[in-house]
Amino acid sequence: MSTVKDSYVFNELMILTSPFATVVREALRIAIAEFLNARQVSDQWHSLAETIFATSLSGRDFPIGKLGGCVESIATPGGITEAGLSQSPQLVRGFHAVVEAMRVRANSLDDKETEV
Repeated sequence: MSTVKDSYVFNELMILTSPFATVVREALRIAIAEFLNARQVSDQWHSLAETIFATSLSGRDFPIGKLGGCVESIATPGGITEAGLSQSPQLVRGFHAVVEAMRVRANSLDDKETEV
């Protein structure tokens, strides 16, 4: 277990916990639904698609803390993974924008507390 004694670091890390995870989960749910709807896949399959995705994301073959080492081992025939990875900078920019909006909101709440 790690202990964070720096309050700034603690506050920054806390944004990455439940609030950010909730936003990411909801965005992924919507993305999966839009992907399937665009391909005219019935709504009855959405839950299964979400489960398949969540299982592959949380599986022991895909440890989140070691992503850099996993990318090379998650190759797919025909370059499907590589095609997706080429678009990952857009996803990263989106994640940064979300986290920044959350951080700005948290800071505004802190500012209101100090005014009182």
